[in-house]
Amino acid sequence: MHKNITPQKTSLPRPLTLIKNMGLAMCILDREMRLVWMNNVFQDLFGSSEKNLGQHCFKLFHHR
Repeated sequence: MHKNITPQKTSLPRPLTLIKNMGLAMCILDREMRLVWMNNVFQDLFGSSEKNLGQHCFKLFHHR
């Protein structure tokens, strides 16, 4: 009797999908400290990505 030990392929989400769906507010900044990406939780806390993308993080966080 032979047992199949071949690893089964699973469809794992890409890292960005994992970050996007985490329960934590996360964003990505460029070298000039401008927002270039944010997940849904971050948008819920700080506003829509259309409004905030390209803004310097210190301007967004200043009054928080």
